[in-house]
Amino acid sequence: MRFSSNDITKAMKMWKMVEYGEVVGDGLKFSFHKSGHILGSAMVLVQGGSRLLFSSDVNDRETRLLDPAEKNIVAENLIIESTYGAHTDEHPALKNASKMLCDSINRTIKKGGKVLIPSFAVGRAQEILFILESYMSSGILEKVPIFVDGMILKANRIYRQNVIYAKDEIQKRILMSDDDPFKSKFFHAPKTKDRSDVLKPGSAIIVSTSGMLSGGPVLHYLEKLAGDSRNLLVFVGYQAEGTLGRKLIEGERHITIDNKEIDIKMGVEQVALSAHADYKGLLDIVRSTKKLKRVFVIHGEGDKPHELGEAISKMGYEVILPRNGESFRL
Repeated sequence: MRFSSNDITKAMKMWKMVEYGEVVGDGLKFSFHKSGHILGSAMVLVQGGSRLLFSSDVNDRETRLLDPAEKNIVAENLIIESTYGAHTDEHPALKNASKMLCDSINRTIKKGGKVLIPSFAVGRAQEILFILESYMSSGILEKVPIFVDGMILKANRIYRQNVIYAKDEIQKRILMSDDDPFKSKFFHAPKTKDRSDVLKPGSAIIVSTSGMLSGGPVLHYLEKLAGDSRNLLVFVGYQAEGTLGRKLIEGERHITIDNKEIDIKMGVEQVALSAHADYKGLLDIVRSTKKLKRVFVIHGEGDKPHELGEAISKMGYEVILPRNGESFRL
């Protein structure tokens, strides 16, 4: 093991709170800029002999909760992700994707089924819950219980406590009125250990970790709901290669959970509500970076880094696709 628990304890003592745009450091200087991915996420600008901008996970589009990534930053060098780096990777508008989700839910409710939404606890779950709360409040979405399970409940509290980093309209809604979407009357936590109150007959929406079906309470729900064709499983986030979520999206309908063979008879859909920029968005971030000369493309599966890199190269920038362990001097 490279790091011990003692190393982690020492590192925790060195943490310092830094606000967006604040410059810190001696010699090398660092500043943090909104990346639009999750609450508190940041691109990192490193300033020394030259300037290097690390995109981190980045989203150039406004969401229900967050402002988009900051643009027009000055940096000669850029490290950019390529999760959706293929030219075919195009996200629908948030409004269209939200409507697709709600239409699917309404169809399932009319059949008397339940909707299971696997979600990452931080970021994706809060966006999904805000969409559901908004559409249910307006009457577009049928009013049924929305059960929230797993680490999402803890993440909601963290979001609520740090709402100053959300969009202005969310801050005003919470801080200047009694309309707190994090405490919506439509949200419920399971009351029984075996979650029998969630699984009782009748329609419901269940938002639970984990987002790629790699563990957590969502597997219990999937096991119980998979055999009923009236039910629906909706993926709302990226599904990495090799995960159970990816296998189901690609058509696998016979799986194993806790050594039990499960036939998937429920519906399976995917709605593009990603917290990452798509192909065009990534190119827009590159294009907006001032005085840019060199781009390092990372964090993508298969040919996506190569495809994004080729497009960036055609824009006139030097492009590097680093290998594991490779180092560079700027």
